Amino acid sequence: MHETSKAAAVYAMYEAMGPERTYPKLAAALGKHSGYTRQIETWASQFHWQARVQAYDEVQRERERQQRAAADAERARRKLERELRREAARDKMDDDRAGVFGAEWVKALKAINNKLADGDTRGLMGLVSVLNRALDEERLSLGSPTQMTAIMGKDGGAIEVVNAHDEIQRRLASLAGANRASGVPERTD
Repeated sequence: MHETSKAAAVYAMYEAMGPERTYPKLAAALGKHSGYTRQIETWASQFHWQARVQAYDEVQRERERQQRAAADAERARRKLERELRREAARDKMDDDRAGVFGAEWVKALKAINNKLADGDTRGLMGLVSVLNRALDEERLSLGSPTQMTAIMGKDGGAIEVVNAHDEIQRRLASLAGANRASGVPERTD
């Protein structure tokens, strides 16, 4: 049997109602009485509406997934573009800063050398401060650290890790032994 145009139109409306669709809701949307649901059920059975709407719903879910994926990809692309623009701006700023401060430290170094050559020590500390600031700015613009901290053990060797409680007990015992050897009475409180 071939689906009539009336049944096809009712099916199209049913399909468009989305996943929350029911035959009673369809009858109400058509402005029909509740008994009309029997006619809808007959068409639905004859023309396999449930299988068709399941396939339709799956296509719609896939379309929504693709739209979300495309929107996510677009957001990621825009974010990457923003990050690249920021990075390019930082690089330009760093290049500009390196040019300015690079020239500044060369001037400061020449001024220091001139003062030393003339035997004039007045204002040297200010020039040294300018030189240090310029060098720090240049290092920063090149992505280098301006300070480094090194932790070393005795005589530049490895760091000795000691259990503090055990070390305190050892030192107390050593002090107590030294006190006994020297005749200092031990406290008993």
